[in-house]
Amino acid sequence: RLGLKAFEIGSAYLKRIDIVQAAKPYLEALAKLVDDTVFMVVENEGQVVYLYKIIGSSTIVRTCDLGSRNHMYCTGVGKALLAAYSGDRVARIVKRHPMRRLLKNTLTNLGDLLEELRKTRERGYALDDRENREDTFCVAAPLYSVGKEPIAAISVATFYFKVDGRYFDLLTREVPKTALEISRKMGFRRERLYE
Repeated sequence: RLGLKAFEIGSAYLKRIDIVQAAKPYLEALAKLVDDTVFMVVENEGQVVYLYKIIGSSTIVRTCDLGSRNHMYCTGVGKALLAAYSGDRVARIVKRHPMRRLLKNTLTNLGDLLEELRKTRERGYALDDRENREDTFCVAAPLYSVGKEPIAAISVATFYFKVDGRYFDLLTREVPKTALEISRKMGFRRERLYE
């Protein structure tokens, strides 16, 4: 059996794994499976920052450059992370970055956002249904560390018109599955992304 010291050393190692390197093979497999654009982001000061992308067959890849920032309340990756945060933390982020209408489907108040985050936790993935960019649909899920902290999020971005029932089922099955696999690589041990 492993002793406490060995466990501590192993845990410290897992925390230092480069998340992009850990996630890369899983994201490449996801991109190949769905043939669309895959993103990975982290949160910084209440916004998402795009760390990694794999170009799919769609031109959506042009919408988010690596290193660019975006709002959390109107992006799938942002809502995937917000759903893993406490209500107080969500409120602080919204206070710092007020919600405003970008498109017809954009959420504009904290109450509606909190309800959407509740639904996200219930179903296990977040959606961006033409809330941030016209004709863009995203399915997203959070990534966790060994300490069960949400540390990043991934998504598949596609054109809205491509999302029929079959493709929707594929995205909503494979994005959370991939997020859980990456999180387990980082040392996460829960069975579900949201509790």
